[in-house]
Amino acid sequence: MTAPQILDGTQIAKKYLECAAKEIEKLKPARLTLATVQVGASKDTELYFKYLEGLLGQIGIKLAAHSFTASAKEEEVIAEIVRLNRDPQVTGIMIFSPLPKTINAANLFDNIAMSKDVEGRTFMKSHFGVISPTANAVLTLLEATHCDIAGKEAV
Repeated sequence: MTAPQILDGTQIAKKYLECAAKEIEKLKPARLTLATVQVGASKDTELYFKYLEGLLGQIGIKLAAHSFTASAKEEEVIAEIVRLNRDPQVTGIMIFSPLPKTINAANLFDNIAMSKDVEGRTFMKSHFGVISPTANAVLTLLEATHCDIAGKEAV
């Protein structure tokens, strides 16, 4: 049995962020904008938003928050997603989880235009080339570290 190996993606992520910032700079005067949709107030979501705001700010992507109370109707949230789909200033849409139990998450995800779905949150969309950012990050980390995963267990 081989010793466990911890894969630290910090330096790899730094290189990717530097590369992304250079590519985004080339797009000027166009500006990338990620619209986030949050229903209810979750501490985890608030922390993630602040993290995203800092991270995206470093590479020149604007973050536009769209928040709803936990009692918001699903139709109201879908209407906002449809509006964001039509907004040419919005180049990506992300829905924060968890969602209140009164909201059907699949209905929200299915209303995001495929061209603006930054997470590929639905099964069908993943089969048309949109890869989950988490899965993509894991694959990138494995490739960058030349880790042979055949027959290994991961945690």
